[in-house]
Amino acid sequence: MSIYRAFKLWSKPSSTPSSISLELDNPGKPEEKFNAESCDDPISNVVQLAPGTPLDVPAGLNAQASVRSPEAMQTRSLMDAAELQIFFSDTYFGLGRHNGAQYKTQEALKLGSQTIVSKFQNTLELLIAQRQTRVDALRSMVFQTQGVCATITGQLNLACQQLERDMASLQSQSALAADGKGWVLKALNEYQIGFGKGLREAIEMELLV
Repeated sequence: MSIYRAFKLWSKPSSTPSSISLELDNPGKPEEKFNAESCDDPISNVVQLAPGTPLDVPAGLNAQASVRSPEAMQTRSLMDAAELQIFFSDTYFGLGRHNGAQYKTQEALKLGSQTIVSKFQNTLELLIAQRQTRVDALRSMVFQTQGVCATITGQLNLACQQLERDMASLQSQSALAADGKGWVLKALNEYQIGFGKGLREAIEMELLV
């Protein structure tokens, strides 16, 4: 080999720069290069949640939407009383339909409505009397525990206050019932609708005879 040729081989630049050699180290895996380039992107590392996941809604919002007001909870508790459940379970529509077909007068409609109101008020008076008895018993216990245990005395006073609020609500409903308003309105509406239906059916039967 001549000295000139040897010099040309020695001085010839490399045809594979470092950037190309890195690619040749992992042939056939372009995704690795993509992953390496995306590592510096902070957004690409954020976990994406599907819509509708529990984390979509901040904690506490669902609980706040379902929270009832104290007044609504108190009304629901009073309406669940067994005596009121029995009162509202009566078929006032059927009673009105019978009276409408049987008596056919405005006076019968009025007397029937008054009877329902009186029955409702009597039911409320029974509930008020029951709570008053409990209040009296709790007040007696307050005097017995006063000065002995402040915690128990406080709990008894709170129980008395709750019962007194219930009594005030029941008394308010009794006053509203006298005017055909409040909780009793549901029963009165059923009675009046039934009365009108019974009256129409009775008149239609008489016209066919």
